[in-house]
Amino acid sequence: MAALTGQEVVSDAARRLRSRFSTAEFAEIYKDKPVQSMKTPCIFIHSVETTHTPELRGYGWWDHIIDFRCHPGKMQTNIHTWARSLGPMIVECVEHLTVDNQQVKSKNATWRVENDVLHVIMSYRYRVLQKPDEAPDMLKGIVSIRDLHLTALKDYGFS
Repeated sequence: MAALTGQEVVSDAARRLRSRFSTAEFAEIYKDKPVQSMKTPCIFIHSVETTHTPELRGYGWWDHIIDFRCHPGKMQTNIHTWARSLGPMIVECVEHLTVDNQQVKSKNATWRVENDVLHVIMSYRYRVLQKPDEAPDMLKGIVSIRDLHLTALKDYGFS
């Protein structure tokens, strides 16, 4: 299994959002902060926090908090009405993701409007198993007592 970076969560969420919403509804879905001006309406997927909790025997937990920031179009006037209808649609769309070939369901979801931008915040948690590093062959290079005796006998002229 490759090392997980959190990009898998963002990429699958972007793929699901693009398949659910047309370019007329959201012109762009950004996974990285745009360098220059954003095309609106758009969704910006922001990974707020990622936590890894290791456990015994190579197991561990990954926790991700993702903020889906939905920016309305420039002519949008009824922001709160738009946000109340859009919030549940975003949650339904990204509630289940696929990470490393396993289905991941969100732990919780909240949404609110700040500065005329809808923030849908989702938390995901999934368990991973990391492949252990190859253990060295502890028997390689070990000489048995029998072999030592035979070598000693040969040294003293016995065959």
